[in-house]
Amino acid sequence: MKPVNQILILLLISAFWSCKNNDKTELDNQAENQDNAIIKSSQKEKTELDDSDCPKVTFNKILSPEISIKGFYYECEPLWKQDIEFVFGGIKTHKTDSLIEYKFQDYNFPVFIENEEFTQIILERDDRPLKNFLEVFRFKKSKLDSIYKIPFFEMKPKDLDNDGIKEFYATLEMVELLGENGNIGYNPILAYEISKSELTFDLATTKIANERAYGKFHGLKIDNSLKFNGNDVEKNWP
Repeated sequence: MKPVNQILILLLISAFWSCKNNDKTELDNQAENQDNAIIKSSQKEKTELDDSDCPKVTFNKILSPEISIKGFYYECEPLWKQDIEFVFGGIKTHKTDSLIEYKFQDYNFPVFIENEEFTQIILERDDRPLKNFLEVFRFKKSKLDSIYKIPFFEMKPKDLDNDGIKEFYATLEMVELLGENGNIGYNPILAYEISKSELTFDLATTKIANERAYGKFHGLKIDNSLKFNGNDVEKNWP
């Protein structure tokens, strides 16, 4: 797939994701505002933690001889890191917002990908109480080139199109059963692969995955007006 098409598809996915809740009711909006208030309150409490109760610990993850990630975490929450700084050759090139938290753990996908032109660093960003997502930081010659978000890869990688490359799969949001019959709406499965040492969106395999799970590819946008038997979809999940 051409790089220009890749960028357009990523922008479309980001746009669909940003707009997927446009039809919320006023009650939904009130609930979301309450959730946001809880999150901000929680973040404020963390900044005011007594070091004697939960001390800060410096963090340094080495990705290559020249590239590392620095930050800190609270000893009582070791998986969650803040104040993330990207260091190339000993020089700090980018720093994230101090209130944003990133989760660091073992994954079934690489968090560091490098080729002759770009370096990609993939971090799991906190979006509680919603589903966490992945934030992809792309650097060109140690300078930040772009940041974009993609859904979290919760499924094991699998070579669905038999091209010898395992794809990584995700959905835009958590799949929930609807009604007494255990039906679900259309929540597209998105496929990504590492091609030429770069993580890219794989539209062809995305179509195959959704055709198997839903009987037909219904596009890249969530559509809860469509109803499917949850057990049948699960049987054909990647």
